[in-house]
Amino acid sequence: MNVEKLRLLTKAGTTVLLSAAERAGLSLSVVEWLGLLYKAEELEVLSAATDHGTPGALLGVALLLLAAGPAVVYLVTEEYPWEVAVQAVVALACVVGGSATFAMSSIVSKLQSSPAEAIRDAHCLA
Repeated sequence: MNVEKLRLLTKAGTTVLLSAAERAGLSLSVVEWLGLLYKAEELEVLSAATDHGTPGALLGVALLLLAAGPAVVYLVTEEYPWEVAVQAVVALACVVGGSATFAMSSIVSKLQSSPAEAIRDAHCLA
């Protein structure tokens, strides 16, 4: 039997996520009641967390978002007040989204290398 048939990586990811949830104050009954594991499995979050290409992909998205903010400010003219508002909203969204994606890239990378370290770091961020 291979790892994919046994779904060992998904089970390991679930165990790590449950441990992190418990340390954050969420019991298993609350996690089940909220349907978080079912939703995570449905959205393939656990599979993405175990895929070794995920941290690099997240880092690429983060860099694109962090570059898009200043690009929009540079490219959108400032003739009307609504254009300045568009610049501000898009730049803010890109900075917040890029920063969050960068953090997720780091957490997923650490989770893949050392689950205990990732749980500690995720707990410190909360």
